[in-house]
Amino acid sequence: MTKMTKSAFIAILFALPLVAFAAQKPSFSKADANGNGKVSIQEAMKVGVPKDQAKQADIDNDGKLTKTDWKFVNMGKKKG
Repeated sequence: MTKMTKSAFIAILFALPLVAFAAQKPSFSKADANGNGKVSIQEAMKVGVPKDQAKQADIDNDGKLTKTDWKFVNMGKKKG
């Protein structure tokens, strides 16, 4: 292994836990605090979903995320 390859490997090794932490999102049932079968934008924000990401995942723009919508929730900040 070359010096550059070792450095890249080490950098990736240390970055993986950070990526895994940032990518984790709570389950739909955990986010649905009131148990009504939908996650409000406020409920999503309480479990760490950025507001803009929750709104983006709300396909029908009714202010609530269904289980289908929840699949598209991204825990990271929106790029751009």
